[in-house]
Amino acid sequence: MDITPEGLEPEVIELSSHALFSEPALKQFSNGSTILAGLQQAAELNQGWVGVTCGAEGTSWLEDGQLRHQPAFPVKSVDTLGAGDVFHGLFALGLAEGLSEKSSLVRASAAAAISCSRTGGRDAIPLKHEIEAFLKERS
Repeated sequence: MDITPEGLEPEVIELSSHALFSEPALKQFSNGSTILAGLQQAAELNQGWVGVTCGAEGTSWLEDGQLRHQPAFPVKSVDTLGAGDVFHGLFALGLAEGLSEKSSLVRASAAAAISCSRTGGRDAIPLKHEIEAFLKERS
């Protein structure tokens, strides 16, 4: 979920199984609260999974009421345009393929890191075998 001039509709959060905010959107939604407080507020509406992407700082989410964190993969960034879209797309794909939220976040983080290390918009989006190779190198 990202920022909008109108703000986020609570019904969208309430009806989603997974609410993954950008950091600015969570701040907007929670009127500037901390990440923990903002996610707790979203969780009260959502009753599902809530998280927030924080760019190079990684991703945080609530699990059993506790704040968890997945660091971003460090890369030499040359172009961050579209990295959030790549991240959100790979996260959703992972869930659709039956992966856990944590595994989906790791794959999404790898894909976003790879895309940031390239230029070319859509051409920077990594293929599945590139993501797998990237993760294998870092395990």
